[in-house]
Formats: sequence, C-alpha cells, structure tokens
Amino acid sequence: MPERPYTLLSCGMSIDGYIDTATDERLVLSNDADLDRVDAVRADSDAILVGAATLRNDNPRLLVRAPSRRAAHPRPAANPDQGDRHQSR
Repeated sequence: MPERPYTLLSCGMSIDGYIDTATDERLVLSNDADLDRVDAVRADSDAILVGAATLRNDNPRLLVRAPSRRAAHPRPAANPDQGDRHQSR
C-alpha cells in the first residue's frame, strides 16, 4: 500500500456501458465471486464514499458481509454536493 491516501473506485457495468436502469427495478451486474472480491476490498478500506442522494434514497448498508472479515469497520463518507445541485434559470 502507498504511504499516502488513495481512492479505489469499484463499479459494476453492463457490457453496453450501463450501471443502472431508468426503472426502479434493480439491475444485477455482479455474481457471487465478484461480490466476495468487493467485500474483501471493503474490509481492507478505511472509508466508503457514497453520494448524499444514495444515502437519502437507498440507505445503503455499508457493512463487511463475510464473518471472517467482520473485524473491519470502514467508516461511511458522504459527498454532500452530489445530487444536490439545482439549475438556476
């Protein structure tokens, strides 16, 4: 690991470039192996950054899921400006 802080982005994307749908239906893009890999990265992280709109709308559980990794407790970090911008005309 580097001595200075760094950011790791983890994002699931479909083969045609989508990360979500325009509907309320959940778009599943990960399999069990991928979810386990993400859980390992999450357990090794100091914080998990999510947008303010995600916190308000989805109330995500930012937990480490594997019992063998549960000693890790990454802190949630929110980006307060994301999703809160209003256009003025």
